[in-house]
Amino acid sequence: MNGSGFVDLRTNAEASQTGNESFWPSFTDIMTVVVMIFMLVSVILVLRNWDLVHELRATIEAEREAAALVKSTTEANLTLEEQLTQAEHQVSIMRMWLMQAREENESLTRRQADLEDRIARLQDDKRRLAAERARLDEELTAMRRAQADLEKRFGETAGRLAQLEAAFSEQHLRLEETTNALDRQTETVARKEAELAELRRRIEQASSALAALQGDYDSLKVKYDKLVRPARTPAGHPVVEVRFAKRGGRYVYAIREPGSDQVRQVDRKALESRLGALKQRHHNNLYVKIVIPEDSGLSYTEAWKFTNEILNRYDYYYQPQQRTPTTQGDGQP
Repeated sequence: MNGSGFVDLRTNAEASQTGNESFWPSFTDIMTVVVMIFMLVSVILVLRNWDLVHELRATIEAEREAAALVKSTTEANLTLEEQLTQAEHQVSIMRMWLMQAREENESLTRRQADLEDRIARLQDDKRRLAAERARLDEELTAMRRAQADLEKRFGETAGRLAQLEAAFSEQHLRLEETTNALDRQTETVARKEAELAELRRRIEQASSALAALQGDYDSLKVKYDKLVRPARTPAGHPVVEVRFAKRGGRYVYAIREPGSDQVRQVDRKALESRLGALKQRHHNNLYVKIVIPEDSGLSYTEAWKFTNEILNRYDYYYQPQQRTPTTQGDGQP
């Protein structure tokens, strides 16, 4: 115990009591300093890590935004490509419809020209009949004048009475014949006028039929847009492009395979052989895009027949397990 009444628990209590103070700080003071240094370092590290976390979060958010931008750009490109493919197919279909309309319009134009020629001939006949009737009227008038002259001269001479009576009888017979001929010509004119009215009625019917055909075309186009176009799409399918035209009286075929930019010209046998191989490779999942150039030189029947044959044989949409009922073509252009 020290002089104050407390027990001195230090290990060097004797030395302290003797007045021999240690040069180094005690263990407790050293640990206190170490803990304070550790806490300061920990605070600095926590602050530094907090800044790093903020920077890392900003970096991750920027990467996420960049990935979203790349994804949206890719989807937009794919959508535009699908729309372009679909638009090209619709252009080919519309060109075939336009060729059909042109052929029907040419046929109706030829029929109208024939009817107009017949009308012109009938009008010429009518004019000739009118001229003939005018001539006969003039002859009748002349004959009547002659008859009046004869009647006047009948009272002048008795000697020529017999001659005059004979001449009068002859002129009367001619008058009857002329009258009969005039009646026949009148009947002919009436018949020709009836035929002309019938031809005009047929022309009106042909015009009505043309308007009906135009209406049917518009109706079919609307039904096609509603029922066919949305059901068939190149999305998710390998697309093979087939081109068909007519040059110098010969059919010309070309093909561009999926994933290739090269268009190769082939004959019909090689074309169908290659399409069959692509159909087998892609397990009936092939999308066939038919391209008919505007200056193809084909008729509507040839273009539509070829399109039906190729689509029904090789296109995914027209295969038995996926297609809807459709009219198949037969034969080969």
